[in-house]
Amino acid sequence: IRRFGIGYADDTWDSLRNYLRTKGFHDEDMIEAGVCTAGKNNGSYDFFRERAVFPVIDVRGNVVAFSGRTLGDDSRKYLNTRDTAVFKKSRTLFALNIAKNTKTRQIIIAEGQMDVIALHAAGLDNAVAGLGTALTDEHARMISQYADEVLLAYDSDEAGQKAVRRTTEVFKSTNLAVRVISMTGAKDPDEFIQKFGAERFREIVEKSSNSTEYELFRAKKNFDLETDAGRAGYMKAASEILARLDSLTERDVYAGRVAKETDGTKEYILIEAERVRKIKRAKETKQQDARLARSVSERYNVRSAKDVKLGAVSAERRIVALLFFNPDLCEKVASRLVPEDFVSAETAEIYRQLTEAIGREEFSGMPSMSAFLTSEQISLLSGIIAEASGVNFAVDDADLYIDKILEAANGPDKDTLGKMDAEEIKKLIDKTKGKML
Repeated sequence: IRRFGIGYADDTWDSLRNYLRTKGFHDEDMIEAGVCTAGKNNGSYDFFRERAVFPVIDVRGNVVAFSGRTLGDDSRKYLNTRDTAVFKKSRTLFALNIAKNTKTRQIIIAEGQMDVIALHAAGLDNAVAGLGTALTDEHARMISQYADEVLLAYDSDEAGQKAVRRTTEVFKSTNLAVRVISMTGAKDPDEFIQKFGAERFREIVEKSSNSTEYELFRAKKNFDLETDAGRAGYMKAASEILARLDSLTERDVYAGRVAKETDGTKEYILIEAERVRKIKRAKETKQQDARLARSVSERYNVRSAKDVKLGAVSAERRIVALLFFNPDLCEKVASRLVPEDFVSAETAEIYRQLTEAIGREEFSGMPSMSAFLTSEQISLLSGIIAEASGVNFAVDDADLYIDKILEAANGPDKDTLGKMDAEEIKKLIDKTKGKML
């Protein structure tokens, strides 16, 4: 109790407020600090009620906030005072002020303060916990200053396992090794230590596996490997886990292990993992492209293709953009429109390369096009995409663009000519002459 400064908030509404008033504090100060909440008629009441209260201490030893665990039936297990000028939940870890002094260069991360206190009581004073927020990149950077390895002691329920996966991803940006503690027979460290003792917990810490081994272990428990369906299911689940590994060597090693466990082939597992990675990359690229489009959309006051009268030059650029964002329309568009129908030779070449890449299933956004286009063409394509970023494309817009392009192929209209430069007009005249011969 003394080490963590644990206190108690009773179930009244004003004990702390009244006490602090006797010490000369004003209600505004208490509200600003987060220990009281503003009430009616310029009054206030206690923020914590019927809770064990823990001071939150930063790595310099300053009390910057408070956290309270319910002692009653409140569904909110933990409450933390709000962020202030000196306290940011995304940059603070409970008990890091103690754990940073560990000589093991290991940090155990638990989910709650009670777990941390139980671990410290068991002699594991390198345990910390977040404060009502998922582990952040900033947390990871802080931990990396004091440790070379982290051990995740998260709850064994589904929410805890999801947290393991999220946290593992966060630590990928650091050089820290990550292991996961498996607590069979208990839901969290506090319960495990109460049931089996501190020495047994130290044993499972020593036996803890890396995050990939842990996820494979958890996945295997969901399948009956005595059946073909069970083995196939485990191989598929394992492939999805291995797809998250960037290292080819690691994927190869674990694929070999899974193949032995299932009497399957390592090659199949690796191929399936690569397929999953390809789908993920395509999805991420599409999301990046969408974010890029949204970031510049405010520059363009365009709501729909039908809202604007397009000339052929603009229509050519729009059809390229439409296919970029909707590659599934490629077959429909390519059946009506060939590069030779374009007025702009530069846009025609981009259209050709784009449709061919989609047809070969090699298109996955802007990065993939750099393999087929020159730097000048990439620049032009980027401009085309930026122009169309505010367009809310509809399926039948493709026909609108194609009709406009084919219409120009048989003769220019006033709007099209107005958007052409001298070279494009010359090319159009030469093209038209050729068709007349």
